[in-house]
Amino acid sequence: MIRLILSFFTCLVLSFSISNAQAEKGSPKIQIADAAVKAKKFNKAYKKYKKILEKSSENKHALIGVAYTAAVLGINEQSKIKKEKYFLQSRDYARKAYALSSMSTDANYMMAMILDKQADLSNATDRMQLAQDIKKHVDYTLRFEKNNSGAYFLLGRSYYLLATLPFDTRSTDTLPVHASLNKAIESFQKAITLNPKRVLYHYALALAYEEDLRSEEALAAVNQALSLNPTPEDGGDDILMRCQELKFMIN
Repeated sequence: MIRLILSFFTCLVLSFSISNAQAEKGSPKIQIADAAVKAKKFNKAYKKYKKILEKSSENKHALIGVAYTAAVLGINEQSKIKKEKYFLQSRDYARKAYALSSMSTDANYMMAMILDKQADLSNATDRMQLAQDIKKHVDYTLRFEKNNSGAYFLLGRSYYLLATLPFDTRSTDTLPVHASLNKAIESFQKAITLNPKRVLYHYALALAYEEDLRSEEALAAVNQALSLNPTPEDGGDDILMRCQELKFMIN
């Protein structure tokens, strides 16, 4: 059984919808920043969103934009100090966006992602609560965005976190390990159905299969991941190295 975690700084789940706050979106500066995101020019987009916030600190679309692009830049940084700096920015801007608009699907989605990172760094007792909080934000997102592949990925992560808790920290209302793993696998499969080209999704599915002692299926999933080209949101070449490591351990 392999216990690997999906580190925030080596892979990213974000699926920035660029859909909320239509009045904000209509701004030419917002449109330029959004176009940079779509073109995967994340450093340019990050700077553009920051400029917007200098004049309008409560522009929710720009807050989400900075949170998103800071996260992408962070996972592609080699320096641990810079990675942490970008993560803290992403966390702080996401929290501010959520505080301003808790009904925004993008803000809820970003909160789920930030909590997922926090879970990676927390003890088992805190991780159980964080997994439940992740699910709360994801469930809200999926009420309005039923085809959001990243949300399904995070839903799978919430179940995976619960499945890998030490037995002595599990509460009486926590799903049994096998049930949690099944729900994690179903969620990762749904994410893949919606977006089959994300290396991260196949890697997460492989981890869940391996945790459930389904080695053949885990190997098939990791081989599929290795057949794809990673995006900056996946973590670039680093996610492929993790896939190779997982494949070696499965074999």
